Amino acid sequence: MAIEFQILDFLHPVGLFQTHNSLDRSQWYDPQELRDQQDQRLRVVIEHAATHVPFYQSLFARLKLNYRDIQGVKDLKVLPVLDKETVRANFKQLTADNAARFAPRLCRTTGTSGIPVEFLHDRLSNTLEFCYYWRYWSWAGYRLGMPFAEFTLHHFLNRDLKIRSEHAPLMNRLMLNPALLSLDQVWGFVADLKKHRSRFLKGSPSCLFAFAGLMAMKGFAYDGLTAVFTTGELLLPAQRRQIEKVFGCRVLDSYGHMERTVAICQCPYGRYHVNSDYGVLEIEKDEHHSSTATLSGTIVGTSLYSMAMPLIRYQVNDLVEMRTDGQRCECGRGLPICEKILGRSQETITTPDGRMLTNVFILLDVLEGALWAQIVQETTRHVVVRIVPGEGYSKASEDSFVQQLRRILGKDMTTTIEYLLSEDLTLLLKRKFNPVVVRSKD
Repeated sequence: MAIEFQILDFLHPVGLFQTHNSLDRSQWYDPQELRDQQDQRLRVVIEHAATHVPFYQSLFARLKLNYRDIQGVKDLKVLPVLDKETVRANFKQLTADNAARFAPRLCRTTGTSGIPVEFLHDRLSNTLEFCYYWRYWSWAGYRLGMPFAEFTLHHFLNRDLKIRSEHAPLMNRLMLNPALLSLDQVWGFVADLKKHRSRFLKGSPSCLFAFAGLMAMKGFAYDGLTAVFTTGELLLPAQRRQIEKVFGCRVLDSYGHMERTVAICQCPYGRYHVNSDYGVLEIEKDEHHSSTATLSGTIVGTSLYSMAMPLIRYQVNDLVEMRTDGQRCECGRGLPICEKILGRSQETITTPDGRMLTNVFILLDVLEGALWAQIVQETTRHVVVRIVPGEGYSKASEDSFVQQLRRILGKDMTTTIEYLLSEDLTLLLKRKFNPVVVRSKD
């Protein structure tokens, strides 16, 4: 999830530092204090939506509700879930009549379906996003002004795609172009990191995994990093191990989405924390995968700071697993613990005998030496595994993987392997990576 924090936002330093100081304090609140704070902020958003947003004005009238009927998160279920199709069809109605005062910016995401979803970011939500990352990165020792590097294709799309890197002095940020990442170019990226003296590195798991693999193949090293931050995709165990091995530091993973209703990030103790002072996370329960100790299901998120276009009970097709015992993390923060991030609901493989497999991606951990791998369900009875072999890839690890995959899928499904060339890696890294893709419609 990219942060495009523009220079104009820095012209409002009071709001910026107020938000930062608020988040810096609230992470240490006890769970009840966090819930009280969340409810208080939610009431502000609900009143604003019921007063200034035509879509919610109509909804509240139709349901015969007053905004005061919603005093906290527990009351949100009186409102229906807001899906992406509704947002697409009601852009103007979901825009506040006073949106201009919040300096809105049009944003667009295609998602996995390829159908664009348009929505508005505003100064409040952009400030929140910046301060959220500021807090999250500070858990690994980051301070404003420290040099960091980021693989970001977004920055180079409207520029010369032949540019390998570009330095932004305002944030001391080195932007790296993943479209050029290859075996021949990897030396240049390492040289850029050394010249910039980058202390932190950010990118998608698949991009950083490929970068680390290419460095290992060439025998290159860079030991100047304090931490690596991953976001935007599901982080697989093998990816984490490879990145940590090559760079000699911890990987701290995070989850978010462009619409900015929910943010989850990992602390140095390895726990994933739901940033409840950022947004409201509800879960549509999946009975098949929940237990007495955990609650699994798809995310429903509510923004706590977006005013130009507040999204309330927004359906996000991502699966998470939450603890239900209220355990507090060893780090001392009161932010709720998310046990697992399971990926997208579209990544669920359905077998001919009716089983729904949400965690097949874990098997990719067996494919040692693969620079890139993906499981694709082409039909109800057939799965293709796409692989870019790298150094250390072996037939033994492939056979072990296939054997385990077939055992899980069952005797009624067939499996084939499709090898891709290392040259294809550059093209693959231009797209958002999903470890499991389901194309079957039958």
